[in-house]
Amino acid sequence: GPRPVLTPRAGRPVRDIVAIGVSTGGPPAVQKVLSQLPADFPASILIAQHMPAAFTGPFAKRLDGVCRITVKEAENGERLRPGTAYIAPGGKHLRVDQKISMVEVVVTPEPTEALYKPSANVLIESVAQAMGRRTLGVILTGMGSDGLEGVRVLKQKGGRALAQSDATCVVYGMPKAIVDAGLADEIIDIDDMASAIMAGLYK
Repeated sequence: GPRPVLTPRAGRPVRDIVAIGVSTGGPPAVQKVLSQLPADFPASILIAQHMPAAFTGPFAKRLDGVCRITVKEAENGERLRPGTAYIAPGGKHLRVDQKISMVEVVVTPEPTEALYKPSANVLIESVAQAMGRRTLGVILTGMGSDGLEGVRVLKQKGGRALAQSDATCVVYGMPKAIVDAGLADEIIDIDDMASAIMAGLYK
């Protein structure tokens, strides 16, 4: 049956931004993870899901209906808030910009030459550069290796990285790339990913 909703532990998390890269088989995996998080989840979540432009808005809306956290399609210039997941609009990239007192969401067509739009590499590298060790990177099911270069930067900056397990992936491509490169701190079944993300905020 459905897992219990998790409770954040006391005290400030060490990490307060989660960057997720996902492709083939992604929507059910993302729903499984986000629907287990509590309304007072103490971090922001940014998601690069390979998906055509017309689909990301309805996808975000559907998730918002089944999750306790807020889920929305990312809008350029909005402020990053805890307890909120931002889905990259299809056909564009999602980045962040560290302002003096806040972090701003950036939605942009650049780089135009990226293989995927949104690109997990562009997202994760941007978050790692802006937030450093405050970042938790998560690579879920997907074909190819998008996310590998971003996670490499994330690890150099002191971030932590989780990979979905082979047994629970539709396609073990993107997580396999970071596992094979020795960049994954933990390999997690999708049913346990929400708890691993909660715990990972404090590690």
